[in-house]
Amino acid sequence: AIRFIPDADHGLYSSPDGFVPGDAPAPEYPETVGSWVEQVVSGQEPGPSVAGPAPEQARPSRPITPLAWWESGWVQLGAMVLPALAFASYLVVAFGAAIACRTGAPAQEALEATMWVRRWAFWLACAGLATVLGFVCYFGFLIVTAASAVGPVVAGRPIPWLALQALSVATCAFTLLLAASWRSSPKVLAGADRARTTVLFAGGTLFAAWAGYWGLLSP
Repeated sequence: AIRFIPDADHGLYSSPDGFVPGDAPAPEYPETVGSWVEQVVSGQEPGPSVAGPAPEQARPSRPITPLAWWESGWVQLGAMVLPALAFASYLVVAFGAAIACRTGAPAQEALEATMWVRRWAFWLACAGLATVLGFVCYFGFLIVTAASAVGPVVAGRPIPWLALQALSVATCAFTLLLAASWRSSPKVLAGADRARTTVLFAGGTLFAAWAGYWGLLSP
């Protein structure tokens, strides 16, 4: 059953303009719900499906534009999860390789030759993974709180969002630095190192497209 409650906000609390919430439910809301429940449990028909005229709209509603294929939920989920897996897997393997180097006898020349590539790859994985996890946490927080608390605002943007934007820019910068350092010495990596660095670079590239879509790279 559809009912129109006057002078209420989206949460059906009393509101003078529909946006500023009051501290009590709209006057007609509890009685309307109570009456409907009483009629249903007593086996009565709960009145007409729509009661009362619809409120007058100051602005007419516009039809929703269908999403493009790259905006679908599955594509966006993949564009977020795949880079996160690339970042996390690189860090896990790098951690294991660091332990192996301490227990073994690594070639100093090989470590020096790959120093810059490994350095930018490490920071790319850290910044990218932190951005994705931070985005999920902040987005979940907004959903749970119905965006009633976005955090401190600076320059018109919440500080958590500014932090995510800074991390996104850093991730893209590290992706470019990784590509530049690797291009200057294309034979510096071989075998498994080349494969996992390639996966990491692909994750950084896909991350840039995902971050651009969500406005994380917008000035």
